[in-house]
Amino acid sequence: MLDFEKLPRFKMNRFEIISLVPEWAHAFEVETVAILRQIPIAHAWCNSNPRKAPKKDPVRFLHNWMRIAKKMGTLVSKEPDRRYKEQAAAMDMSVEEMIEIRKRNMARVQANS
Repeated sequence: MLDFEKLPRFKMNRFEIISLVPEWAHAFEVETVAILRQIPIAHAWCNSNPRKAPKKDPVRFLHNWMRIAKKMGTLVSKEPDRRYKEQAAAMDMSVEEMIEIRKRNMARVQANS
């Protein structure tokens, strides 16, 4: 579980954040561990960018953080997504091969940005 003593920006809202983790996991179609992994990353970003860090509503900030992480592909579970399993079965390809192709494509897109 999260140690909010190490996350002082989110400490006052810890109960609300913890209660929203399962909802965010369901909404973004990931495991709860993927959500829990992102919260300290978001906190570290806030510490590195104090002028851009939220002043009022850290829960809203975290929701937007999860939305952007999902869009960027960084909000992922350790287990491959069921969508990749279905695609791999349809293309007669292993899940590992599909993930490798996705990683190469993401690297190519980031290099072109």
